[in-house]
Amino acid sequence: MLIFESLSAGMIAVLLVLAAVLVLVGIYTGVVWPITKWDLAFAHPAKYRLWAERTLWLIFAAGSGLGFWYFSGAAFREKPAGRAGNTQPRIPQLPSAGQGGAVPRLK
Repeated sequence: MLIFESLSAGMIAVLLVLAAVLVLVGIYTGVVWPITKWDLAFAHPAKYRLWAERTLWLIFAAGSGLGFWYFSGAAFREKPAGRAGNTQPRIPQLPSAGQGGAVPRLK
């Protein structure tokens, strides 16, 4: 069940990226193309196929990993408390009257 939910999160990530690309293409065709008449006729998508495939697989893997992290509950576990370390103050303190020394007075 956890694997199914994680892979579903990866697919949702891919779908969100594809939806964002669709919105960007819509903006391009609605704004840039009518103004410039630049229709990308000389852009060959075959040159970008390998890059696009690797990008989509990377997005799927990242989404699946984040889905696994979220659905496994690791996102909600408390972190172990760190060591206290040195608890001594960094600024030297003046002796107080209760420790047998006189408190110096400032003029």
